[in-house]
Amino acid sequence: MYFLVIEAISKLLNTLVKMLGATMSFIFIACCYLALASTVFTMLFGGVEPEKFEFLSLSIRSLFDAMLTNGYEYIDNENF
Repeated sequence: MYFLVIEAISKLLNTLVKMLGATMSFIFIACCYLALASTVFTMLFGGVEPEKFEFLSLSIRSLFDAMLTNGYEYIDNENF
């Protein structure tokens, strides 16, 4: 608990906690949207692109990557 004694770190931590508290409603709405959208994408595209949308967890990962505008493709390699 010594790091809270240092004034600069204490101010930064206090600011971070206040910022996270102020954005909790946005984070909740974004998570609900991601859960709903991934369910819809799993139902619609589970048979078309099973490598991205076969399971709910894969849909969440694919949609989260799309929200971040990443063009990553996950390829499973048996050697690793």
